[in-house]
Amino acid sequence: MDTLVLLLEAPGCAAQGISLPNIQSNIEQGRLSNMYGLTPQELELSALIIEALNLPVNPQEVDPEAPLYGGTLGLDSIDLLEISMVISKQYGFMISSDSDNKIEIFSCLRNLCTYVQMHKVK
Repeated sequence: MDTLVLLLEAPGCAAQGISLPNIQSNIEQGRLSNMYGLTPQELELSALIIEALNLPVNPQEVDPEAPLYGGTLGLDSIDLLEISMVISKQYGFMISSDSDNKIEIFSCLRNLCTYVQMHKVK
């Protein structure tokens, strides 16, 4: 898996580069707050989405139950299409726009993560 490098704000420090595999470790050591209790898989997917869409938020600050479309992240249908393409590249499967349950899949980070974990090839 490719390592994404994200800029995360540490309390009282300048932005610092922290690689995706170390996010969970930094949370456990108290350097980052996991305010919503995201699972490691949710943190990974959150980081992937944030990196792909260049969002001004940290992965651990994404509410896994908040709506992706039109929610606090301000995502629109084009953003969801881009997320689909990034998921395809990262996890080796396509989320079809014809899918009957695409509204449920993209309803929130937690549902999207569950779907990705059930269907990923890589």
